[in-house]
Amino acid sequence: MGQGKNYAGKLAIRFAYATNGQGIYAVDMQTGEERRLTGTAALCEHVAMTTVAVTDAALAEHEKDPASAVSWASVKREAGLA
Repeated sequence: MGQGKNYAGKLAIRFAYATNGQGIYAVDMQTGEERRLTGTAALCEHVAMTTVAVTDAALAEHEKDPASAVSWASVKREAGLA
């Protein structure tokens, strides 16, 4: 997580993420809160917090790629967008 925090600080971004191959960890650079993201719901929560704006056109363009359409569909469903 140290390297992720370092880069987040240099890029002046709010959230940093790291993985150890077994889990995904997130840190809010504004509050200092660190937590392990478990399950699709936690990942969707972070997607929602970090997404400024997602338009229908952008979603449609993303879904043209068959490899990403399946995973994106599950994210949309969990986030209540589908």
